[in-house]
Amino acid sequence: MARVFWTDRARDRFDLLPEIVQNLINQHLVFVEQWPEMDPEVMDPPHWRGHRKFLVRRQWLVLYRVKKGASPDQDQVYVAEIVPARSNY
Repeated sequence: MARVFWTDRARDRFDLLPEIVQNLINQHLVFVEQWPEMDPEVMDPPHWRGHRKFLVRRQWLVLYRVKKGASPDQDQVYVAEIVPARSNY
């Protein structure tokens, strides 16, 4: 199972979100811990290439990066950013 880490920026945004959105993000991250590469990779913009993304309530886009370990137990997931879904990230 992968370990999930948060950037300060992502954690700050998370703390400002409504509780229901926080719960939905946390529920999705439970699956990401099991299958870190389950979500699609970001292709644009270039500075987010290599990150993965998932949408929450069609309002928020959560971007994360997977760092593969020597075994699945050593995989790491870094939640990099939470942005409004219609922004240019």
